[in-house]
Parts: sequence; C-alpha cells; structure tokens
Amino acid sequence: MAGLDWMYGFMQRHKISVRKPEATSVERAVGFNKQEVNRFFSNLEEAVDKYKFKDTNIWNVDETGITTVQDPGLILAERGQKRVGSITSWERGKNITVVCAMSTGGSYVPPTFIFPRTRMSQLLEKNGPPGSIYGCSKTGWINEELFLTWLQHFAEFTHTSVENKMLLILDNHSTHCSAEAYAFCRENGVVMVSLPPHTSHRLQPLDVVFYSPLKSAYKRECDLFMKSKNLVKITPYDVAELFNKAYSLVATIAKATSGFKNTGIHPLNPGIFTDEDFLVEDILQKNKDSTPVYVEDTVIANNENNLQRPVRSPAKTVGINQSNPIQVPIQVVSPIPGCSTSTDVPTSVDLVTGQCGYFLSKI
Repeated sequence: MAGLDWMYGFMQRHKISVRKPEATSVERAVGFNKQEVNRFFSNLEEAVDKYKFKDTNIWNVDETGITTVQDPGLILAERGQKRVGSITSWERGKNITVVCAMSTGGSYVPPTFIFPRTRMSQLLEKNGPPGSIYGCSKTGWINEELFLTWLQHFAEFTHTSVENKMLLILDNHSTHCSAEAYAFCRENGVVMVSLPPHTSHRLQPLDVVFYSPLKSAYKRECDLFMKSKNLVKITPYDVAELFNKAYSLVATIAKATSGFKNTGIHPLNPGIFTDEDFLVEDILQKNKDSTPVYVEDTVIANNENNLQRPVRSPAKTVGINQSNPIQVPIQVVSPIPGCSTSTDVPTSVDLVTGQCGYFLSKI
C-alpha cells in the first residue's frame, strides 16, 4: 500500500497542491454551459457593435450581503488544543445589502446601502463612503423601487445620456426587469446586457475579482473594531464606517480592469473559456441522459389449485439508451381496469426479455 512519502512525492512530481474547493451548486454547474455563454457573448458583441461604446463606458453592477457578525479568520494556536474560539459580535447578525458598480476604466460608483428596517436614520450614514446613498426595505434586500433609485444615482455619477451611452452588465434578477427601469434606461442612454442564469460566478467581474477580497477586508476591520473597542458589539450604525475602510483598500483600478479581462468582457474575448471549463456540465448532462430505470420482475405460481402470492426478485438495472428497445403494447403495460370473475392480469414487464408476469385473481 502506498504511504505518505509516496503521496508527497506524487504531488511534487505532478505539481499538485491541497486546495479548498469553491462550493458550487448543481444549478451553477449545469447553467454554465457552452450554449448560454455563447449566447451572452453574442448579445454583448451585438450591443458593442451597434452603439460603439467608449472603453470606459462599460459597467458591471451587482448586489452583495454583509452582516454585523464577522467570520473569524485564521489564528495561531497551541498544537494539540482541540477547541480554539474567537469572539464575534453576535450569534446572528442582520443582513445589509450593498450595491457596487465598477467600469472597465477602473472607476467605481459610490455604493448603495440597503438596511432591513422601515425608516431611515442619518446615524446609519456615519463615516460611510463619500457619495454613497442609503435606503431601507423590510427584508434588507433590493427591490424594484430601490433599483430605480440606484439607476438615478448611476446616471448622475456617470453623466450618461443618449449621446453618451453606457453599457450596464448585470444579472437577470426580477428587480432589474421592471417597466420603470426600462423606461429610465431608454431615456438616459443606458443599455443593459443580462447575464445568463447561474453564470455570475464565472461571467460577472464583481463576483470574480472584487467581492471576495472586499469581504475579507471587511472581516479584518470588524476584528480590529472588536479588539480596539473592548469587545463592543457591532451594530448597523457601525457598518458604513467599517465598510468604508475595507472598500477604500480593495476598490482599485487594477481590480476593475482585471475583472473585465478575466471574464472576456473587455477586451472582448468570446473564446476565453475552453472545453475544460464546460467539462462538469457535459458530465452531468451525459449522466442525466443515461439514467437507469429500475424494473422488478415478479415470479408467479400459476397453479390454480395452489395459489401463491407473488415473489419479488432483486431489481434489475436496464439502461434507457438501448440499441434494440423492446416494443411492449400499451395495453400490457397499463391495462384498462375492470371487474372480472377470473382473469390473468399482468403485473410487471421485463424490458430485457419482453415477458410479462401474471398472477391469478379470483373475485
């Protein structure tokens, strides 16, 4: 049996390292396929060719959630100690939505904060990012009215117009598809291109390069706040200030330009994803096409004098894609129910041999 020495040598020879995998849902694995990605790049190329956007007029907007309970980072602890704890602000925090947008030129629209409450307070804006706007909703998530407010904030910051159009790339969330938002974009020269469902983890620049380091920096600021304030709990009134410190460190020109480049949006590169990127979807699709069907055979004793109950044998696995499928009449598979004094009723069909199982019934 191979030991640890062999495993370490194998990893060094083939340049293999231990990695923590990114949690990817089945919907994202299946949704990120070649057909949807090609359709997105086709729509993007058509919009760019039609409106001739400037290199700095391509934007990406997305929402993310932050909380008042920080996730503890890595710490140093004594070897052999089984339990290592770290103080957090609360057991359960309140989710606050932040809307961010960045462009291919490295510009950032001041973020929008959405708090889970019914009335807004100016204390929530304390030491927040300059130029930011603040709102509230019952759940703390964005809605159609708040997205329209953000569009007005976006148009004011970018000076978009019919003569100076802006391309806005965003996901296809229902709050982005209202008639009011469409009318505002049409009047102010904002052209929207939607990402396919369940593909934002690979096609959205903010998800690819920005939000992960932003949340890591925000967690560090929360830890420093807890230590400097003698374990004072973090409240929604402290979120804007803590977020501003993390945002100023992460919102750089290099982050924005690399995000659009790594997703193939700018410079436009429809072939940035290879067949290896769609390998998971191809495997899942093949497994779905060859899903086995389980059929049970029934062994019958057709002796009228010695009537026995059906005996079930172990299940057989029969593939759907057979070269010569057995043609079984529908009357055999699903007989018309009715009353009879003594009939032979088929109870099961063997798809391999085409034989039917029967049992005798007497009324």
